[in-house]
This record gives sequence, C-alpha cells and structure tokens, in this order.
Amino acid sequence: MKVTTIVVSFRSLHWMRVAIGSYRKFFPEERLLVVDNNPLPGEETWDSDCETERAWLASHPAVDFVDRRTAEGAWARRSHGAGMDVALSWCRQRGAEVMVHVEPDCLVTGRQWRANLLDAVARGAWMAASERKSYGALHPAPSAWRVDQAWVSFNGQSIVRDMRHPRFRKLVDLRILRAELRRQGAPRGWLGYWDTAQRAWFQAAVRDRAAQVAAPGFKHYWQGSTQKRLPVPALAAQFPEIASYIQRPLPGLRPRRVDSCPYRQDRHRRRRDVADCGLLRQLGGVQSAADLQVKREACQACCRSFQPSPTRFNTVVASLLYDLTSTVLRRGGVPGCSVARARNLRSWAKQNLDWNADKNLTADLPIPGVD
Repeated sequence: MKVTTIVVSFRSLHWMRVAIGSYRKFFPEERLLVVDNNPLPGEETWDSDCETERAWLASHPAVDFVDRRTAEGAWARRSHGAGMDVALSWCRQRGAEVMVHVEPDCLVTGRQWRANLLDAVARGAWMAASERKSYGALHPAPSAWRVDQAWVSFNGQSIVRDMRHPRFRKLVDLRILRAELRRQGAPRGWLGYWDTAQRAWFQAAVRDRAAQVAAPGFKHYWQGSTQKRLPVPALAAQFPEIASYIQRPLPGLRPRRVDSCPYRQDRHRRRRDVADCGLLRQLGGVQSAADLQVKREACQACCRSFQPSPTRFNTVVASLLYDLTSTVLRRGGVPGCSVARARNLRSWAKQNLDWNADKNLTADLPIPGVD
C-alpha cells in the first residue's frame, strides 16, 4: 500500500518537533505531509512562534509542507478538520491509498502502532484508530483512512441527520456525548455537532468498516496547542521523555530557492536572469508578459524574506507591485487592469511599503476594493 502520514500544525512549534523527530526516528525512510493551520498576523492567537513553525516546516528536508498562505484554493474555515480535508485531497492527487493521521502532541516510541492500523485497513476496514471516546466514537489520533473510502468531510458537522440512522444509538451514547461537551465548557450549539473526523468514523462504523486497534509505541499527550503549550524548560521538566527533541537548537532555516518559487513562470531562454512573476499577474490582472518580467536579483531578495501570497506580501513584492501599477496609471490603464484597479492596488502596495519601513515586518492589510 502507498501510505502518506499527515499532521496538521496549529500553534505547535515545540510539539511538532516531538512528533516529527520521534516519527522519523522509527520511520527514517518516510516523509510526512504537514498542513499549515497556524493563524496569520493580525488574527486571534497569532504570535511569532507561528511564523517560526512555518519557516521550520517549510525548510524541513523530510516534510511536504502545505503553506496556508500560498495554498491554491486555501481553506476559508481554519479548523483541524479542514486541514485534514486538504491533506486528503493532496493524498488523492498523488495516488496515496492510505492516509495515516497523527497530531503534533504525540510521541512515537515504536513501529507496532502503525503496523496495527495498516493491518486493519488491509483486512477491509475503511478506517482504523486506537482511542475510543467515552460516548463511542473513535478519535483520529492515531488513525488510518482508506483514501478511496473517505468521502465525508473531516470538519465538524451536524449530528442531527445521523441520529435518524437505525444504528446510531448502538454506536453513540448521546447522553454521555452531551455531558462531556458540557463538562468541557463547549458552547451550547456544539451539542448538535460531531467533532473532528467523527462523522467520517460514523459513516464507516455503520457499515462495519471501522476498527479499533492497540497502539503500542504511540503516546498522545492531548491539548498540546492549549493547556500544554508551554516554554521548552517547562515542557522538558514536565515530560522528560520529550526533552531530547525540543532542547536541541532549532536547525538553521534554509532560505527559499529561486527556482522553487511557485510564482516564477515563463523563463526566457535568451535571458535566464529574467522570469515572469505569476503573483504580480494574479494581483494586478495585467496580461502583458513584458510588464511582469522580474530580474533574478529581485527573486533572490524575495526568497530571503517570507513566502508571499495574494493576501500578504513582503517588501520586494510590494515594491514590484507599486512599480507595475505606476506604469499602468501612466498608460491610462491596460487590458486586465483599469485605472481604478491600478490606483487601489498602488495604494495597497504603498501601505505595505510604509508599514515595512516603520515596523520592519509585513502588514496583513485588507485587500482594497477594485474597479
């Protein structure tokens, strides 16, 4: 079976080092897919560790990283389930047959847990997991899912329609579920919703395709991004078994390579020092390739900063956009970019440049209305 192991990151810099480091210790031949679910600057719960975590994951040699800032069709709803949906789509596109899911606040100390999950799937289960919630559902960490049979979103979803299923009350104790949600202080509206991945479990369970297996060699600490999101000394003192993974200095972050930029397009055979910038094309709507040409020196400067996106860009991209829109204004508009659009975009670029000059970082400024 072709297997992909996935993790969703969320304010988990130290715990992610434990998950990846311990997983790679026992599965050194494998890569992991990590889906970025970290807040962006300006969003609630963001802090600088979120950017450090992104940069470390993006530079990790054994990680395939889906960066929330630049992912095509980036998910509007930031949740763990939405991140799992993105991972499942990634697995489908690349021919993976099984998706194994772990969480950042987990420690791997052996190989048997994974073998048990995959064995259950090989014997016909659509999903397998090791932890069962008190009300009956299987928890998704750790879990394995047949990619061709995971056809329900992993996002939290309404439980009401599933309550009508004749097997619902045999599989789920609704009284315990509601009591547990109240104990956790969940909002009243949550009483009618499945938690992450649990509707996907239910769809397998009612067909007798959900299996619970033992997970020797796997430990889940729970609430790593909330109650156990602690400084390194506190984590190491409370959990000595993870100290070796988090006390080592964070490896130096490698700068992005120019030739790996997802926006670098249409290399010119006669001029290898010039390329078209797809991000400028997307931002400005300009169709003329000549207006989108960027010298390699600018690309190198951009790669020394963070990865830009259509909603958040660094000083280099802001400067290029300012120059492009100034040219459009001098021409009185061009195909794909009217004067009104160019004026709004130039103002937006200038705000980013001014913010960078004052704060030495990028602004998450609102996208201006165009036309």
